[in-house]
Amino acid sequence: MAKVLGCELALYFVVKALRRDMRYWMPLYGVSGGVVSFLMRLIMKVVGDWTAVAQFQYPNKIGGFFLVVSLLAAITIGIVAVDGFEEVGVGEEDTVTKETVMKTITTFCVGMIVSFVVLLCSM
Repeated sequence: MAKVLGCELALYFVVKALRRDMRYWMPLYGVSGGVVSFLMRLIMKVVGDWTAVAQFQYPNKIGGFFLVVSLLAAITIGIVAVDGFEEVGVGEEDTVTKETVMKTITTFCVGMIVSFVVLLCSM
């Protein structure tokens, strides 16, 4: 899973570099400007991916394409993670089954998709 997230983040930086959009808005130049720009882009991407803040989806920040890629990656990672899930619990009545986890993940994924569609329709 970390490889998938790392590849998505690397793709984000490659696209930003190819579009010549790595420089952040702060008026810093040289090495310090490059470091601050990289850190700000990294923070925006990570926070935007994990919180889905709509203000970060502006084209000069993360952009709509990477919002969709992040949502699809989150859904895929969640469903694939269920495959490696082992039942846990103290007793038989307290056991969390794989089916319960899959239903929960599916509910959250459907909720995320509905939320995203509502966001798109409200624009």
